[in-house]
Amino acid sequence: MENIIVFNLEEISQRKKENRKVEISTFQRGLVWKPRQIELLWDSILRGFPIGAFTLSESDTSDNNGNKSWYLMDGQQRFYAIGLGLEDSVWNDNKDEPK
Repeated sequence: MENIIVFNLEEISQRKKENRKVEISTFQRGLVWKPRQIELLWDSILRGFPIGAFTLSESDTSDNNGNKSWYLMDGQQRFYAIGLGLEDSVWNDNKDEPK
């Protein structure tokens, strides 16, 4: 039986921020979602609708602390949109910082 690991939204966002624990597979297309698609994903999340799964593959290498990296095989658009929505700068009220 395959191992299934569940990450919550905060963990997904943290992995995006660190940009070292999840790597994008070379065969993945670039980011193509428009802002409206990101809004619709967040609308689904906030309403509790299912948003699909991510497919990750554990790498056979690790960093200096022994933490394994993951390759994102499917779900790049959603992964990016979730990380973007949870970034501090998106919710920051400081007018000098970009939103």
